[in-house]
Amino acid sequence: MLTVGSALRSGSTMIAAAAAAFVLLLFPAVLAAGCYSSMFSFGDSLADNGNLLHIDGNHSAGFACLPYGMTYFGRPTGRFSDGRLILDFIAEALGLPLLPAYLDQRRVGGDFEQGANFAVAGATALDSSFFKERDIHNDFTNVSLGVEIRWFRQLLPSLCSSPSGLISPINFRSCLCRI
Repeated sequence: MLTVGSALRSGSTMIAAAAAAFVLLLFPAVLAAGCYSSMFSFGDSLADNGNLLHIDGNHSAGFACLPYGMTYFGRPTGRFSDGRLILDFIAEALGLPLLPAYLDQRRVGGDFEQGANFAVAGATALDSSFFKERDIHNDFTNVSLGVEIRWFRQLLPSLCSSPSGLISPINFRSCLCRI
C-alpha cells in the first residue's frame, strides 16, 4: 500500500539517486579540469568552428549567417550549429578557453599555446588523390585529415621550440588531442 510517507521517502530516494548520478557524471570532468593545459582538434563539420569559412572566404555562405551561432554567441561564428559544439563543452569542462580556428586570419601569429582547432567541414579521412584516382569529385573541400595533420606539424615548432631549436615532447604531456 502506498502512503504519503512512503511516497516522500521514495521521492527523496529518487532525488538522492539523481544527485548521485549527476555527481558521478560530473566527477570525471572535475578530475580532468586542470590536468590538461591545451587541446587540439581534428575532424569535419562536427568540430569545425570557422576553418571552412576562412578557406572558402565566402562570408555569405549559409553557415556564415543566422541562425548559425544565435543561441550562444549571438552571431555566426563559422560553426555548423546554432550554438556551441561538443568541442566547446569539452574545453569548458577542462577549464580551457574555446579553441580558435587554426585558419582564422585574425589569429595569424596568434597564441595557440592552449590549443587550436584544425577541423574543416567536409574534410575526409582519405587524401583528395584517392578520390581523384577514382574520378570521385568532392566540390565541398579538398581538405583531408592528412592536410589537418600537416597544419598541426607546421604549428609545432612555434609551440615547442626550445633555445636549442629542438622539439621537446615534454611540452605535450598535458595535451588532449581529439580526432
